[in-house]
Amino acid sequence: MNIIRPVNIDNSVLTSSNVTEADKPEFSLVTSYALDAEVMVTTDGVHSIYVSLKPSNVGNQPEYDDPVTPVSWARKSATNRWAMFSSQINDQTQRAGEIVIVLDAASLVDGVAFFNLDAQSITISVDDPVDGIVYNKTIQLIDNSGVNDWFSWYFEPITRQKVAGVLDLPPYANATITITITNTGGTAKCGVFTFGAQRKLGDTDFGTGIGIVDYSRKERDTFGNPVTVKRNFAKRANYSVTADTNYVSTIQNTLSDLRTVDMAWIGSVDYPSTIIFGYYKDFDVILSNYTKSQLSIEVEGLT
Repeated sequence: MNIIRPVNIDNSVLTSSNVTEADKPEFSLVTSYALDAEVMVTTDGVHSIYVSLKPSNVGNQPEYDDPVTPVSWARKSATNRWAMFSSQINDQTQRAGEIVIVLDAASLVDGVAFFNLDAQSITISVDDPVDGIVYNKTIQLIDNSGVNDWFSWYFEPITRQKVAGVLDLPPYANATITITITNTGGTAKCGVFTFGAQRKLGDTDFGTGIGIVDYSRKERDTFGNPVTVKRNFAKRANYSVTADTNYVSTIQNTLSDLRTVDMAWIGSVDYPSTIIFGYYKDFDVILSNYTKSQLSIEVEGLT
């Protein structure tokens, strides 16, 4: 059971991207915007698209509007270039063929994770200013988990993994990391990318529960006919973890410090269904004996 404590990705960290940021017209304080007009704000830390909530909308800075009960502007999404660095998994960065980003974290990074992918492969390269290329790995995203006999080998459609976690990056503090997400002949997409220093909490046990929370609406109309409105869903998990008893205090302090942080939770890189981007709702520790203790960590993913 590992977590990746995320590095905040801003203009100083994202040094290059082949995805342009030209989704909508740039916001102007002197322009009068109509109802439902869309603009983008590319200020560092914002990088968002907003929708006008009223006619003759002039002089109202979108990013300063109340995000919960907006008056003049409502945030619609991140810009395409920055969508993969927001916390909205269903808001994907998209580009034909491949997405290439270059990051300089200026801090130790030894874990990366990807969510809501649509791609054939991911290539990760780590370039240290002293030692040169110290890591170069390509991950194929073909999902063979549904192939369990000859019939499914020949006739089941090819599927791809939508999430991936990589925990074997060499721990260099000032390296340049290049990520290439490839979908040859199609559109490469990534919902969330996160990276940072990983922390192992313990060993994930069988007995871990996984599932989803579906926000779709399923009702019946006046005549009893089924009506379904498809909406987003979020992954969830109840991790069962075995940890060293003498490490329990460290785990408690670590999770207490990260109680409001959205991050990658990796039950096992070999089981993508146990990889979730979100926050923990609750955790309990049972001091089983002098050497081992049991943890239960409830995590809810973001949409």
